[in-house]
Amino acid sequence: MVEELAKTGMTPAKAKDTLRIWAELGAKDPEQLKQLLVKRSMAPLTALAAQSVLDFVACGGGFYIGRISSQADFPGAILISLVGYFFACYYFLQAAFQITALTSLSMAARRYSTDAAVLLEAVRQLAGPASGLSVVDSATLVVNTLKVIQTLEKIGEQLQDITAGASSLANLSAYLTLQRAEEVYGFQPDKYGLSEAQAADIAGVFSRYDTNEDGRLEQSELRQLCSQLGSDISEAEAKEAVRILDSGSTGYIQFGDFVDWYMGRRPSREVKEAAAKSSQ
Repeated sequence: MVEELAKTGMTPAKAKDTLRIWAELGAKDPEQLKQLLVKRSMAPLTALAAQSVLDFVACGGGFYIGRISSQADFPGAILISLVGYFFACYYFLQAAFQITALTSLSMAARRYSTDAAVLLEAVRQLAGPASGLSVVDSATLVVNTLKVIQTLEKIGEQLQDITAGASSLANLSAYLTLQRAEEVYGFQPDKYGLSEAQAADIAGVFSRYDTNEDGRLEQSELRQLCSQLGSDISEAEAKEAVRILDSGSTGYIQFGDFVDWYMGRRPSREVKEAAAKSSQ
């Protein structure tokens, strides 16, 4: 993918601009990029499909006029017939070209929406480090990581206070969240030293911030969670926070990751120590 993009003229500068534009349009992860690509590709596809239909209708009309004129017996009938056939051929070629373009765009949209993660990573590779200076970028990452870890630890403590002593078994959202985590992701409360009721308590907190109810927290949802608890974080910090909490490298905070965070297991002491060593 990187080679293909480079062949089309995608330079590091253009890659940086592309990432910036995608971010402004709300495409900051593969899933959001996929939705953006599909949405943006539908407009030209619809327009091309409509235009090709009109051209076929015009082609049919030209052919009909040409055929009728060729059978008529009046001055200029042959000329009108030739003009009709000419326009019939012209609009037929136009429709054929549009169908070809329609097919190409459909294939491209399907490919890039399916391989959104690959496309995003390829553009990021072409863009290179954010500043162009790897030492500066590494130092910035360390500072952000330490800040994010401190914020996560603070919020983790606040999360425990939300449902202290309260049961969420009667909460339908909490029940569905816990059920989904157990059935889809294999979450087992006893492995975390939790009873079903304790796990439901945590699921009640989780469901408050899982606004789209897909059983996981995205960067935007994590930022909203942090903001509601009095700790605003940037997009870059939210991305780093997800990386720290995401034990399965899925790009999201699954319920099991949230439980680890809630119970103070993440961010772990090992992550903090590693970040501290990197800053020395």
